[in-house]
Amino acid sequence: MTKTRCEKMILPYGKDEILIRIDRPDRESDVVVVLGHGYYNDMEDDLLQYLAQKLPEEGLLVVRFNYPFAHKRWKGFPHASKWVPLYLKVLQSIQDEPYIPENSYYFTGGKSLSALVSASLPDHQDTGKIFLGAPLEFRKGLLRWSVNPDPFLNQSVPMLFVQGSEDPFAPRRKVELLMGKLNPRGHLLLIPGANHSLKIQNHQNRSQKEVYQEISDIILWFVSESLREKLKKN
Repeated sequence: MTKTRCEKMILPYGKDEILIRIDRPDRESDVVVVLGHGYYNDMEDDLLQYLAQKLPEEGLLVVRFNYPFAHKRWKGFPHASKWVPLYLKVLQSIQDEPYIPENSYYFTGGKSLSALVSASLPDHQDTGKIFLGAPLEFRKGLLRWSVNPDPFLNQSVPMLFVQGSEDPFAPRRKVELLMGKLNPRGHLLLIPGANHSLKIQNHQNRSQKEVYQEISDIILWFVSESLREKLKKN
């Protein structure tokens, strides 16, 4: 098993200071996975912590960071476009770190809101996108409105969607319709009985840790396949 290390950075951003955590193998790695958190949690989210532990053991470098709203109770409406400049600044800041090779392969993404933010990033520097519980519609009371799918459709890189079958913000018919439009760039892991946070219900016959392991495994497969295709084209 590969030994791992943890690095921390503070990134000035307007009036805020953004905490960045980098979990990496204790050797050089040229595969960087950047995972932002969702709107109602922070980078210590259970799944993100699990991936930040497991993926570096397999040779990948994992970057997490906190948005300024991470510890605020009242946040308003989650506009993904507002946070694209911050995500880009995080990417730029880590590229200057001496332990990250200049020509590294980047996979951006994250949970919920961060999936939408990542989908709005320019894809010229990405090898692939990893979306964990990407919302396809929002709800407030009896009101529903759809998320604009264009940022997903406009991507030219491979995309991995990890979705819960019981996610009220991503009805299965919408997920399947989007995947049809994204074929062959889109890949889907649909987790039976999982909600928007990719947590399974009590009646399921497997543990949450088993689900997280499955997600880690599919990410490793996706990264490997995306790199293989990229190198083949080059």
